[in-house]
Amino acid sequence: LYDPSRENTLLRMMDGHTTRVGSLAWNSHLLTSGCRSGEIVHHDVRMPNHVIATLSGHTQVGF
Repeated sequence: LYDPSRENTLLRMMDGHTTRVGSLAWNSHLLTSGCRSGEIVHHDVRMPNHVIATLSGHTQVGF
């Protein structure tokens, strides 16, 4: 994560997925990411141990 108000200062490197992330959503201090493997990860960006929940089972519909 970068802070654009502080000259793009790197705030944190976040991990949690082993395949390509195709979707992100913000809700206040929570960042949710979904990847190609079907895994959804909820991150609390305020916490050093940022992964707060991991879900599996979503499917990607190809076009």
